[in-house]
Amino acid sequence: MDGVYGDTISKELAYSMSMMLDCVDNENMDTCSIHLVPEKLRKSKVEAYKPQVVSIGPLHQGKRMELQHMEKIKWRCLLHLLNRASVGADEALKKCGSAMLKLDKVVRASYSVDKLEFDSSDLAKCMVLDGCFLLELLISGSPELDNKIKTTSSDSSPGGHVLRGGKVLSDLTLLENQIPLVVLEVLSSKLFPHVFGGYGDTHGDILIQQLALSILGYDYASLGSRCGKLNVNNFLELVHAFIDNEKGGTKRDVKIPIDSGEDESNRRLKLNRCANELLVAGVTIKGKINAQMEDSNIAAMNRFDMRITFSDGKLEIPQLRITETTEAKWRNFIAWEVNKNKVEKYNGERALSEDMSEARTRFHFLCYAWFFQSLICSVDDVKLLLDREVIWVAVDKKGRRLKSNEDLVDLFCKMSEGVSESDVEETDMDPWISEVILQLNSYRITLCTTATFRIMWHVLKGSLTLFCYNWMRSFRLLRRDYIPTRWKLIAVIAAAAGVILTAAQTFFSARGD
Repeated sequence: MDGVYGDTISKELAYSMSMMLDCVDNENMDTCSIHLVPEKLRKSKVEAYKPQVVSIGPLHQGKRMELQHMEKIKWRCLLHLLNRASVGADEALKKCGSAMLKLDKVVRASYSVDKLEFDSSDLAKCMVLDGCFLLELLISGSPELDNKIKTTSSDSSPGGHVLRGGKVLSDLTLLENQIPLVVLEVLSSKLFPHVFGGYGDTHGDILIQQLALSILGYDYASLGSRCGKLNVNNFLELVHAFIDNEKGGTKRDVKIPIDSGEDESNRRLKLNRCANELLVAGVTIKGKINAQMEDSNIAAMNRFDMRITFSDGKLEIPQLRITETTEAKWRNFIAWEVNKNKVEKYNGERALSEDMSEARTRFHFLCYAWFFQSLICSVDDVKLLLDREVIWVAVDKKGRRLKSNEDLVDLFCKMSEGVSESDVEETDMDPWISEVILQLNSYRITLCTTATFRIMWHVLKGSLTLFCYNWMRSFRLLRRDYIPTRWKLIAVIAAAAGVILTAAQTFFSARGD
């Protein structure tokens, strides 16, 4: 019996090590590149990390009934894609299945989980379905490629309709809702070698990245000729790498001063003045809408642009568009940055790299959240940013804004909940945003008496707003944990009354004596 148990352990160990070895020489992927959301972040807002419309990959497959509707559409996209292949649908499906079975160990090693509850056949089926679904979205999202890779099907591609849904595009950038990009690279090379080339063809890999960025609202061509294939493993990493390169990479470092009297664990770089205080101090605040945001494409209009600039007293902030999916996307990028940064530290990737700036993952989205948190201290700041077109809020079908000014204050205050500031080193911060904050903090202007009074009044209002927010938050936690029903409320009031009456009786008895 012990011999059988020992053989089983040996086989599992050998398989695990073999799975890792298969990934060592594979330049197209890193092991454990698809992470789970850290529990501290998940608790802050559970629904932000769950797919709302479509599940991609094995981590959420079949776990929620509301995702089942999209499964039928995924199968339709698969059929439509197979009908594009020159070898016929049946032969194309066999090629895809065989390729995914061979890729089993690589796919498993991509997920940072103890064990995927899928056998080789089920995992290959998941990769074929989801990989072909995404590939059909990429092709149907490009009119040129859609016309070039024609289908024998008489029906139009369901991919075009899917791409018009903002929630679907948001789900494609959730941390736990990913498949390795190598799956798309292999499938595209098997089905359309005349377009994507063979597996490992750099041209085909770049085309996949270009198409993926396009449907998510980012223009790969804007990076210019300096950028080749991005070293990424999934859609989430792809967008993050694009934003990093859009800002000119991570070459420059900014020394962030921390006061000697300040807690060493608080390494967050903050603005000394919020929006209204900056305005009174003579800073001109203006929203900036770039050419891509003026595109009719929904994804392009709602993309993140963090290229904030400050020059000659003028602060220009690319417009932040708040929709029903903005918070979920933002939170998932922050969660990826936290996980990726920890992996780099624990694995010693920075120590092994000759160029520290290349090995480091910057907290672009976290610093972006901190910037807006320090820019907004009250509803008045939100009103100013809305008026200056720094923030834009979507409306529902009845023409009502999705979020009120109070909701927006709450949104920015909670965006980075669950992130420990002590985990973020000075060198991990976004150098672009850090430089702007340092410039704003060092900006000086002589104020008249009226301006000084306005700043003092605004600071007072901001302090009251923060006090009310913290008090209401504490009250909500008290109700959730200790007074969930009216009977418990009555019991708490009765207990409090008993304590007060007992204290009063003791006081008057002592006074009488």
